[in-house]
Amino acid sequence: MQDPLVADTEAHIKYIKKVLAGNDGTIKFLRLNLGLNDVEVPTIKEFLMALDAAKTDQDHLMLLAYLYTAARREELFRLRWKDVDFKNNQIRLACRKNKDGEWWYDWITLDERLMGPLRAHQKITGLQGFVFLNQQGSEHPKYWIPYQSRQHWLKGLCEDAGVKQFGFHGIRHLCASILAAENVPLVKIQNHLRHRHLTTTQRYIHNMNRQENLAVLKALPDLEGNLKRGPINEKQALNEIR
Repeated sequence: MQDPLVADTEAHIKYIKKVLAGNDGTIKFLRLNLGLNDVEVPTIKEFLMALDAAKTDQDHLMLLAYLYTAARREELFRLRWKDVDFKNNQIRLACRKNKDGEWWYDWITLDERLMGPLRAHQKITGLQGFVFLNQQGSEHPKYWIPYQSRQHWLKGLCEDAGVKQFGFHGIRHLCASILAAENVPLVKIQNHLRHRHLTTTQRYIHNMNRQENLAVLKALPDLEGNLKRGPINEKQALNEIR
């Protein structure tokens, strides 16, 4: 019997490729125009090639989560199962982005294309607290530890896939650009990326050919859900997030 996580991940990847494919079955894409931004933004094809190069089911899921959530690198490292609300199809991300060092948290609404594989993944790491864990080559959970840094992970995936190197921040730009190409209002993209200023979000938008990315939005989170945001103090942060 096939592992549920493997089955869910394979079906998920197949779906994404299907909605991005042209009539001839090939994936259509344009390299994004970086403009004044100094961020290497992958094309959809390059992202999917890197996705296919992922060596484990967890790596597949983690990379998809970065695209769906537009999370910053450390936000998924610190993601705990208590930050995942399966009932309301939401996850909570936290970051420090102001001068006072306060924690800011956001609830992001997602759909079953990510929540389904997360449910299956919970059977593997659900007792460990953190959603994504460095398994250090061991099958025994007692040796699994939270990620502190995956410095060479994306670089290795890009090399294996034969695509130009991109980073976690480039995936955030890709998510924003896809949504913009699908005519999602800029303020909703701002909310999804969790920027405090709309001008910041504008710098994340790169040119894409909408006709070559039909139905892309279906492979991304539902942005219509409520976004809950607010500062919490240091003591609460340690209790609530970590």
